[in-house]
Amino acid sequence: MDYQIQHYAFGSSVSVLAGIGAAMAGFPAADVIGAMVVALMIVKIGVGIGRDSFRDLTDAAVAGERFDTIGRIIGQVSGVKCTFHVVCSL
Repeated sequence: MDYQIQHYAFGSSVSVLAGIGAAMAGFPAADVIGAMVVALMIVKIGVGIGRDSFRDLTDAAVAGERFDTIGRIIGQVSGVKCTFHVVCSL
């Protein structure tokens, strides 16, 4: 997620600079368009953070097949005798 936030930070900076530059060059609507692009980036980041937080707070479970695969991998570790309480998070 950190990479995406850095990506959006760079994208928003470019959007703002392009909007200001275009507005100075005689296209006044560019400033509004640039602001809307930044607003959409902020909404997308907020939705992503909210979705991740919701998964963490509700203890979202891993799908059955994936869970079985994780159990088999754990069982292959030397010294592990059994797995009876495995907790997996997305």
